[in-house]
Amino acid sequence: MHKPGSLTEGTEVTLLNEENRPFQQARQDFRQDRLLLSEGNLLYQVTMEELLSVIE
Repeated sequence: MHKPGSLTEGTEVTLLNEENRPFQQARQDFRQDRLLLSEGNLLYQVTMEELLSVIE
């Protein structure tokens, strides 16, 4: 367990679009547990639970 308020070493994550190309977002924002990313006219959303499930 980590102490509350402390940071742990980060994990680099490469996001891929539906064509398996690295995602080149123009904007990003967090809304509660969702990460919103925009690329051109497309808006993507991913939850923290979804991200953690592929990292672990």
